Amino acid sequence: MAVRSGETVAYGHGLENTFMLPIGKRKLYSDPNAKPKMLPVIPDGIPEELRRERRWMLWNLELKAGRWSKVPKQVNGWDASSTDPAKWNTFDAVNSANAQGSGDGIGFALGDGFTGIDLDNCRNPDTEEFAPWAQSIIDDCGSYAEISPSGTGVKIIGRGTWPAKWPKFRKLPRGFWISRRRQ
Repeated sequence: MAVRSGETVAYGHGLENTFMLPIGKRKLYSDPNAKPKMLPVIPDGIPEELRRERRWMLWNLELKAGRWSKVPKQVNGWDASSTDPAKWNTFDAVNSANAQGSGDGIGFALGDGFTGIDLDNCRNPDTEEFAPWAQSIIDDCGSYAEISPSGTGVKIIGRGTWPAKWPKFRKLPRGFWISRRRQ
């Protein structure tokens, strides 16, 4: 589900004081005996500006050290890298491979003016409501936003510059991350 600025996603319902997730993201990925179920990709919800970029990869859930992890993959099945443009592909190629079952999801590589915000544990997948603090960030950014594959968070991708004094990844209050890629 794509969330665009100006759309109301969480309608309140007393959410300000009672927002609770039925299961946390950490628990979702930590059971080695149960591969997490991810939300399907909805290609029509992804803006054309992002689709035109050759910055796309598949990812597969793989069990690593007893925990499920999203591992970037190329359409040929080989490992990809979020920092190596030679291992990225077009949206059409990645989306087609994903639709044919070659991946558990798709991802967009940040950098070259694209930056992202990852808000974790801010959406209740049962009610589809966002925590008020997350809805406020989504509204303030005014950029493309999508529900995370786990269904418990949101990812925001936009154009912007990163202050040179900030680290590559910056953990901010309330369990969300802002990231950039150096290239």
